Amino acid sequence: MTFNRANYSSLQDTINAIPDGTHGVVYIPAGTWLEIQRAIVPPSKNVTFMGDGMDRSVLSWTVPGGGILVNMGSYERTSVIRDLTLETQVASGGAALEINGVPAGSSPFKTAQITGISVRPNGINTGNYWEYGIILRHAWNVHIEGFLFQGYNEHVYSQAGIYLGDQCVNAHVIGYHAYSVRNAIELQEDAVSEGLNITAGKWVYVETGLLARTLGANGGLTVVGVHMDVLLAGIRMNYRHLGEIIGVTIQKNPASQNNFLGIEIQNSDWCRIQASNIQRAEESADQSDNGIILNNSSYSNISGNQIRGFDSGIWIKSGNRNMITNNIGYHNGTMIVDQGFQSTIYQTNPNWD
Repeated sequence: MTFNRANYSSLQDTINAIPDGTHGVVYIPAGTWLEIQRAIVPPSKNVTFMGDGMDRSVLSWTVPGGGILVNMGSYERTSVIRDLTLETQVASGGAALEINGVPAGSSPFKTAQITGISVRPNGINTGNYWEYGIILRHAWNVHIEGFLFQGYNEHVYSQAGIYLGDQCVNAHVIGYHAYSVRNAIELQEDAVSEGLNITAGKWVYVETGLLARTLGANGGLTVVGVHMDVLLAGIRMNYRHLGEIIGVTIQKNPASQNNFLGIEIQNSDWCRIQASNIQRAEESADQSDNGIILNNSSYSNISGNQIRGFDSGIWIKSGNRNMITNNIGYHNGTMIVDQGFQSTIYQTNPNWD
């Protein structure tokens, strides 16, 4: 059954028209639709939101705390949101899209497919912003593709474009672009999460690209082919064993006056940083700027990277049997600072200066 937003006074009324215990499609035709309340999908309904295309079908909230909240009610339920823009006309304290799944029991469940979604303020210089773009909790087998997040120019007001809470498993983020936000992707600090894959995209004017400082043994985090223009740090990982960072570009935004950190990996073993370009905006390094930090992490491989303009290109604070090979450094104060507690294996690293 399809329910057209044009036939109802609000998005919530459209959702309410779907009978309990059924699956309904909420269709948002091209145009801008003003909303005055948060739209909530109860566990008793399974809803697909479908627009006519990003920037064509616009849901625009005129009150704080707007957006869409989906409460899943079944392990096997799938929530689909596609081809929409979620806009705020105020300084909203909430999330444009929040999906709360069911805590996993004996069987995993499909939670969300989010495709072709734009989250933005109504004007980027007016003080309007979403605090979060997408929040996911208890989310299994999530697919986010073609997501665009834009915050207010004062980036500190938007906390995260994508926020992953507890029990987020097998999340795939493809082609995600973010502008002016504190963290492009943030993982809940005490969350249990596995299998996060981030592929392609561009993050500009963010404080930290990926903040994954979780507690306890989490694994399976892969970042491939993402360009990050950041103010404080590109990637910060904690307790993410088997993490992979491949073919990324991390550069310090010229507007930043802060100490800068390219990649920081802590308490994470068997990680790989490969074929990436990490650089400051200027050639000369400040005392506290570091390209890659490996802290209390062992059996990791740092290879084939270009590291430019840091006080320390690679700083191993502690660790055992890490391999550093075929990296190229330019204009670094010191290419390697090794404080590992056992042997670290070095191979040829050409053109270090």
